[in-house]
Amino acid sequence: MKRLKTHLCYLLALLSLVACSEVINLDINQEGGQLIVFGRLSNSNVGNYVSVQRTGVLGKQPLPVFGAEVSITNGQGTTELLIEGDSGIYELPGDILVREPGQSYVLDIRVAEKTYSTAAQVMPENYGQDFLSWELAVNTDISSAGIAIEEDVVNVYGRTEFGDLPDEFYLRWDIEEAYTYLGTFLPLNHFPLSGGQVQCFVVGDLNEQRIFLHNGKENKATSIPNQLFANRRVDRSFQTLHYFNLIRSSLSKEAYEYWSKLDGIVNRQGSIFDVPPAAVPGNVLAQAGDETVLGFFEVISVDTTRLALTRRDIPLFIFDECEKRGEAFLELFRVPRDCRQCLIDEGIVAPSCLLCDVLPGSSGTRPSYF
Repeated sequence: MKRLKTHLCYLLALLSLVACSEVINLDINQEGGQLIVFGRLSNSNVGNYVSVQRTGVLGKQPLPVFGAEVSITNGQGTTELLIEGDSGIYELPGDILVREPGQSYVLDIRVAEKTYSTAAQVMPENYGQDFLSWELAVNTDISSAGIAIEEDVVNVYGRTEFGDLPDEFYLRWDIEEAYTYLGTFLPLNHFPLSGGQVQCFVVGDLNEQRIFLHNGKENKATSIPNQLFANRRVDRSFQTLHYFNLIRSSLSKEAYEYWSKLDGIVNRQGSIFDVPPAAVPGNVLAQAGDETVLGFFEVISVDTTRLALTRRDIPLFIFDECEKRGEAFLELFRVPRDCRQCLIDEGIVAPSCLLCDVLPGSSGTRPSYF
């Protein structure tokens, strides 16, 4: 589910082709707005979903579409319905369709009395093998007052080796992190219902400013040398097991061209999480009329490489805002018995040190690879 939400954020970068491109005027002031469909189907058991939304008023976030009928059909005519979840996200149960390279899939959506679909999308083979490495480094920035500010960071690099390759293939990489977040230890004699210490598992995207792509038709190299995938500030998240996950996706040519357009926009105009001013049309078509649908439905094959760091790998002092010692520990007893909210209200403990759902991308569910 975390991967789903992370990838869904790419949706918010649909937009504005550069000056020489066709200008697309969006009727975004109408009630309901313009339809946006973004989703993916892969050989993985997670992250198979379709998001159905509509553009909001100018500058506002898209609005979810509820009650749509969403299905995926393979080349043999087998259909699987997606289940509606939160925020206009429809998830594939995955108990009917076999998802494997070489097979073709069609997306169909019905919203009210209108239908939308894609052409058949073939799942590509996945090529290459990734290798991750890391280093401790120091970033230096200059403040507005002209003072040099240094911070310790972890740089994560990846290289890719290829074996036999076809004449044409396309790849994209996504980098994410996952770690255990331990909250403030609460003494059980005063907080018997607390369990002592909250434990959260956080999964988050790390490449919001870049889209990593490779065109295997134009670049015939047998390997891709180290490239910097993540530059992560050292903080309390490195006190526990900390994973970096590099996800390599094999794309169709059409999907590669779509992401290439987004990459050009993002690198010139900001983050892919920004609300965009105009649109990059995708591969979802209305079955009647000349309605333009935004977004893209991709059929991909994926492979993941993981790098695990422990506290022993980071020989630095790490400040822990959740740790309470000495007088700070005694402050925990100032509030009524078992009143965790009182700790937050009195400013004794930060909300993130007591509640998993305060942290972006966190939950109490342990990832399967931990």
